[in-house]
Amino acid sequence: EEHSPNIDVNSLDKITLIKGAGALQYSGNAIGGVIIAETSNFQIKDSLYGKILIKGETNGRGLTTTSNLIRTKSNGLYSSVQFTFKRFGDFESPNYLLSNSGAKEQNASFRLGLNRFKYGLELYYSIFNNELGILRSSHVHSSLDQIRSINSEIPLKINDFSYKINPPKQDLNHQIFRLKGFNRFELLGKLSSFFFISLMLFDNFLPIIFSKFALLVTKSFWAAINFAFAPESDDSDCAESARLIS
Repeated sequence: EEHSPNIDVNSLDKITLIKGAGALQYSGNAIGGVIIAETSNFQIKDSLYGKILIKGETNGRGLTTTSNLIRTKSNGLYSSVQFTFKRFGDFESPNYLLSNSGAKEQNASFRLGLNRFKYGLELYYSIFNNELGILRSSHVHSSLDQIRSINSEIPLKINDFSYKINPPKQDLNHQIFRLKGFNRFELLGKLSSFFFISLMLFDNFLPIIFSKFALLVTKSFWAAINFAFAPESDDSDCAESARLIS
């Protein structure tokens, strides 16, 4: 299940993987490594530009389109907005359809900030919506159904191609709010800090909220406060999700 934080890769400019001792710079619980997703830096000049990308795929008969618009000014002010839409129907293997395996994704992000040499501030918000179909034949009701599925060379349920996503399926909504800034001091160096709140909704589960505040002075000092909160629920899956996030 999609119980990890989700982001739209089309809104990123650079992805970096850090493993080993270098990951400890990004809080003490990053033992296995850290993936850093970075957005692009904007030039300090008067400009208005954007792009639209469209991609089609035969398997799933799907379409992905993403677009963004960026406005920058010579005084350091900038803003950008980005949208992504993805739609796929049932995917196919070489010999049969995978019924109810479609996907629908709708994402958007917004940035507003000020970037100057001595100081800077940025406000960022993104929303990620994803609806995933779960293979119809993977949903069995008894041990006999499970045995039949194992012994069958093809799925027990094969329907005509469709873009409709029926149960079993998973709905996901992930929203991120982030505020970050920096200031350069003549003797100390560069002081950077950020604060973000992440809200994740899985199907009918109660929301899981994750937030972090961090302070970074040059590259020699790192202090962070992490906390996770999940409303009490009798649903064991929701409780397990909260434990994994924390």
